[in-house]
Amino acid sequence: GKTYNVVKYAVELIEGKKTDSSQPYSEIKARYDEYVANGRIKFTTFHQSFSYEEFVEGIRPVIEDRYGKETSVAHAETTVIYRANSGVFKSLCEKAAKNPSMKYVCIIDEINRGNISKIFGELITLIEESKRGTIAILPYSQKEFHVPANLFILGTMNTADRSIAMLDTALRRRFDFIEMMPQPKLLGMCGEINLCEMLMAINERIEYYYDREHSIGHAYFMNKRGSVKNLDELRNIFNTKIIPLLQEYFFDDYEKIKLILNDDNSFIECITPKYIKRYDTGQKLYRIGNPANWNTEHFLNIYN
Repeated sequence: GKTYNVVKYAVELIEGKKTDSSQPYSEIKARYDEYVANGRIKFTTFHQSFSYEEFVEGIRPVIEDRYGKETSVAHAETTVIYRANSGVFKSLCEKAAKNPSMKYVCIIDEINRGNISKIFGELITLIEESKRGTIAILPYSQKEFHVPANLFILGTMNTADRSIAMLDTALRRRFDFIEMMPQPKLLGMCGEINLCEMLMAINERIEYYYDREHSIGHAYFMNKRGSVKNLDELRNIFNTKIIPLLQEYFFDDYEKIKLILNDDNSFIECITPKYIKRYDTGQKLYRIGNPANWNTEHFLNIYN
């Protein structure tokens, strides 16, 4: 998914070449970790409380003793002063500017979760390819600042999350977009169950009854060793991840969920009310089935 690919793309940008498709992911991840340790890759996550002051620069209170040294303890002989403090992005820009022959990468996870205009500020102009090297005066420090050409920005976002505003047009045209759709072919067999076929069937129905943006990712069916091989693991994935996700997608419309899973009253049980007599309208009640009762045939039925 996104996490896997952002590691690969970051390494490729640093090294200036494509990674070998036959190379194990563990080797790419090891090089990525090395670049992070060396300060050439910075990772941050945007959220609603994230601000310009954390990303670019802000004012930070500092306690100094009478000799002008910073201290963490305030007392009668200390003074509080306020200094401009470099944020995640500015500090990486400064490092990149000092080493123009080396490449640097700033990774912004969930880039559309933050208030983009508020966080980026004047960077909306400075990150544009044709504006790299353009000098701007920062509001807090009143110092000159630019985004060097050897710094790259990688952002990830989930377009299925409707509660989050999409990127505004000004920022969108400054990025190239690469769609990351599920890759069922990465999945193998779980006993007799073909996980690839199963996921393809589920996602085709989700696209038909909802939209393609809400396709379920292959990573749900993978662990550190690869795709899941154990029926108990698959039961747990459906019980704790897949069915709750479908409940959210279809607003607890259990008939739709049964259609998605081609269900025969095993994953979602339809029951007749027992204590409703006088004003019975024929309405059905639904319960999530007991995972212990889900067997291989039920999972095969999803795509057969």
